[in-house]
Amino acid sequence: MTTVASPTMPSDEPENFSWPTVFWGLLLPLIVFAARSVRTLTNNDIPFDTKYNYLPFARQILENAHAFWHSETSLRAAPGISVYMALAGADITVIKMLNLALALGTVVLAFRISQRVAGNIAAGTTAWLMALSPLFVNLSILPQVEGLTFFLTTLWLWSTAWCLDRKTAGTGLAVAVAIAGFALTALTLTRATLMYWIPAISLFSIAAYLLPSIAGRHIPWLRIALIHCIALACIGAYVARNANEFGKPVIAAGAGAALYFGNLSPTHGQEPPYFGLIHDQGFITKDTDQLTLKGDERLKSVVNTILTDRLFLDTAKLYFEKAGSILFFSKSHLRTYFERIWRILLIVMGLAGAWFGRKQPIVLLVSAVVVYMLAVHIPVLYNQRYSVGALDVELMLLAGIGFGLILQQRRRWYALTTTLILLAASAAMGAWHQRYSQPTMFDTESVPLSLLIESSPDKVKFTGLGADPFVSLAPLTDDIFKMTWTDNFPVIDGYTLFNLKILKLKGECTKAWLSLTDRLNSKRWSEIHIKSLRDGQDFNWGMASISSPSAGEKIELSLQCSRGSQIRLQSARLLEGTPGKYFLKISEK
Repeated sequence: MTTVASPTMPSDEPENFSWPTVFWGLLLPLIVFAARSVRTLTNNDIPFDTKYNYLPFARQILENAHAFWHSETSLRAAPGISVYMALAGADITVIKMLNLALALGTVVLAFRISQRVAGNIAAGTTAWLMALSPLFVNLSILPQVEGLTFFLTTLWLWSTAWCLDRKTAGTGLAVAVAIAGFALTALTLTRATLMYWIPAISLFSIAAYLLPSIAGRHIPWLRIALIHCIALACIGAYVARNANEFGKPVIAAGAGAALYFGNLSPTHGQEPPYFGLIHDQGFITKDTDQLTLKGDERLKSVVNTILTDRLFLDTAKLYFEKAGSILFFSKSHLRTYFERIWRILLIVMGLAGAWFGRKQPIVLLVSAVVVYMLAVHIPVLYNQRYSVGALDVELMLLAGIGFGLILQQRRRWYALTTTLILLAASAAMGAWHQRYSQPTMFDTESVPLSLLIESSPDKVKFTGLGADPFVSLAPLTDDIFKMTWTDNFPVIDGYTLFNLKILKLKGECTKAWLSLTDRLNSKRWSEIHIKSLRDGQDFNWGMASISSPSAGEKIELSLQCSRGSQIRLQSARLLEGTPGKYFLKISEK
């Protein structure tokens, strides 16, 4: 007879390990996961951070570890990933194979966590979510920080779940506490996002243990405190060592750049490449870069200026928008509906897991980690990869647990139907927003930008329009209209922003093509998804991907719009898309 996990007490019975469960719920997902990883394993591309940071650091550790650890270079990234790659011999092939092994281990550990909490169905669901995820598999295998982070996160939560099981005692308890504490340490030294979580939970759990009236008595606070105190001691020792060696109590530099880009209103706190631009921190760091302590401090100083100069309500609006991007992904980079709908699935099912498993200490802990990760990522640079790295493991655990616990409710069909209706409605809303909301464009109004050149009517020609849009509202005579601007342009680089000021737009535009022809007659172009550009918004796009070392001669913009659309334009301009220059001037004043 197969036992079913109680929704209020973990089940660790050996009957859970039935062969059908192992095959359908674990072995088959592992095979699918491995098969889906082949494409990434055979891809020879090396991510930027790995090529220019992690691999060089790993080679320095292999060549002269003593010199590396006593050099400020050791602070250019959290040390965990560099040490990991050094242990792999700084060999990309070896790193990828190790990442695959860790990824499969992540699935096994996540399976076991969910099984401990909510039984076999929950375990199998979690494993399948990981195997079928549109983003998780690729990021787990790529030679960068996410694969190691996923594994260490799951190892920490698995050993914590083991520790929090009241049947765990004696040597087993000591081993569980040690593994959890050191896994949390390694995780924080690989990606430092939990550095504020550790002291906060240490203090809270100690207080809850000493004053049980302020917290639930069913939670083993002392065990949680021991885990976090181990991590606190280890992380504290490393930070103290850096303070003594380099004069800065940090795990690594780089927070300044993350906060700077995360608080830029023109790019909505997102990656500048999402808007066709390159990063402009060099105007602030000047003779150094963002990963040095000096550059880090300069960027933090400018961040203080940004927050002081901007109205509180504007910052609150930006942070609210960023919270939505972190949870549901931003339109600025989405090309299909599936990635957002998948994340919505994880969130809805994860909420079910958090609710139905709220009496389980490990479920409360995982839910708290999700809230914490969301909060600490709001002020920093948004990137889809960072969102997946911060939330996906926890959300997939909660989603798998949620499905398993729904099926254990007395009114299971009511709970399941309600969850499915909520899921369908949320997915429809997410897809509707992605299709019909205005595109996320560079905001030229939030920060003064330098004008490089502005069009004059005699320099611009149009095709596909029934009138001159600079003079009157012009109807489209085809699905696509084209603007050709010929002028003596300056050299167009990765900071140049093309701005088309639109006075009136009846209808909508969904796609754009922007091209540059330089004086050597070399033409470069890019395709831009702009669903759904409507009245009240300009077309703004960076020219980094089509920039040229030679001066430009001709810029062409084609817009694909709905039938019957009409458009009235004011002008076309090239701006210097470098908000850092503006904030640096204010900061220096």
